[in-house]
Amino acid sequence: MPSQRIRGEVESINRIEESMGALFGQLARHSSMLVRDEIALAREEMRDKIRQSKVAALIMAISTILSVGAVMSLIAAVILALATVLTAWQAALIVGLILMVSGGVTGYLGWEKLRGDIATNRDRLAVSGAVPPSELPSNSMGGE
Repeated sequence: MPSQRIRGEVESINRIEESMGALFGQLARHSSMLVRDEIALAREEMRDKIRQSKVAALIMAISTILSVGAVMSLIAAVILALATVLTAWQAALIVGLILMVSGGVTGYLGWEKLRGDIATNRDRLAVSGAVPPSELPSNSMGGE
């Protein structure tokens, strides 16, 4: 009798091991399915964000075009207003020169800011040691 009892316990242990193996197999399958589903969900969320960004970019482009048209109209109005005091070509020349100088100064200030930002980032990378000095970008922006 004791041998039958031992055999019964061994069979029960074997069944437990088989069911544990089956559980681990199910766990592995479900885990891989979960990872695949999460990746699919992340892709879908990125597609939605890209769609929303495209719409926003289109709205911004339309807004920019309308704003440029408005600015051109205002410039024409200033030229026409000056033309009541000066000749038309003199008014257009004065407004054109003012716009050219303003654009030049604004462009120069932007260029200097860009150069400063690049130099600051290069220095930050060098100090942090995140990038070896041999791999840091050189100052190809000119001026220094």
